Amino acid sequence: MSANDLVDRIDADLRRLDSRMKLESTDDDWHSRAARLLWEIFRKNQNIQGRLERLALIPGRFASSSIRWMVATQIVPPLCYPEVDGIPIPQALQLILIDKSAAQNPERRRLFNLLGVNTLSAKIVRYLIFAEHRGSNANAACQAHLWFLYQTHDSNRGDTYGDIHVFNQNLASVEPHATDVYVENEHPYGPRELLKATAPNPRGVPGSGAQGFAVQFINRCHFDDIPKVEESFSVVASMDSQLHWCSRASETDSQWRFDGSLQVLVHCKTET
Repeated sequence: MSANDLVDRIDADLRRLDSRMKLESTDDDWHSRAARLLWEIFRKNQNIQGRLERLALIPGRFASSSIRWMVATQIVPPLCYPEVDGIPIPQALQLILIDKSAAQNPERRRLFNLLGVNTLSAKIVRYLIFAEHRGSNANAACQAHLWFLYQTHDSNRGDTYGDIHVFNQNLASVEPHATDVYVENEHPYGPRELLKATAPNPRGVPGSGAQGFAVQFINRCHFDDIPKVEESFSVVASMDSQLHWCSRASETDSQWRFDGSLQVLVHCKTET
């Protein structure tokens, strides 16, 4: 069978509703053998390379968890591997991430490399995340963004986090660099207790009848599934767990907050 005939068969399979290539039940061994064959065809038949690049051979995984099969000539958004050094790249960054299980198959990955799937650096992904958070983006406070920034901070210490959003207790997107955001705790002199409204008391008990203050607390969802920090690392916090009375306009306070980072974001090596 000629190479053109093989490509014709693959093309016909991909067009079928019950395409074996696209079935989730198709095992990894079958995909390995198919990828190895396609890799050989691509390498040895320059006249057929263009045909292969126009076939929907690349499974893109979308935020809805659905898979859409893409062609290699897809340029915008670019097709990319879903991880950087084992760290998952967040969805919805103007990228199409290929299916993780497909990317982990060595034979399929070798084929995807030939077809032009991109391997991103942590620096590029971080740039895209920061761009997503600039301005008033109500949807920017994504836990996956924080997770990625946290895991890649150590090799990108020059980055600042002034534009990063988090969710408050009402699931509204807020910027801790511009607005006081507190870590809620059970301390009797913590911000939750000190700033809450209190019921009036006819006996005039101290602290009764307080109107309270509107306080932003970081949402507890940001503390779920926090990546394990190695023993040689410590967390650096700029989220407030205690009240502070410095003016935000003061140089000292601004500098302190600028140098700090989100508690769920940043880790740095412990001084030895």
